[in-house]
Amino acid sequence: MERDAFNQLIGIFRDEGRFYNEPSFFIGKVINSLPNLKVVTNGIELDRSDLKIDKFLLDSNSLFNGDSVVLLKNENSFIIISKVVSI
Repeated sequence: MERDAFNQLIGIFRDEGRFYNEPSFFIGKVINSLPNLKVVTNGIELDRSDLKIDKFLLDSNSLFNGDSVVLLKNENSFIIISKVVSI
């Protein structure tokens, strides 16, 4: 009986950890390219005021509608760190 209670407690810790700890990165989709960049992730639309971007991506102007990007959450903004493609 003690082992079952212990396993239930571990399950509660895992569930709570998932709830209170956001993932370290997100995948977003570009819905409007630069200069009026907009990205949607998890149903949330982010615009220029919500975003920061890797300088190479900005300088190369290589983000287009439909592109997938990797985002990191940084306090009240998201940082686009990379463009990802299927292989």
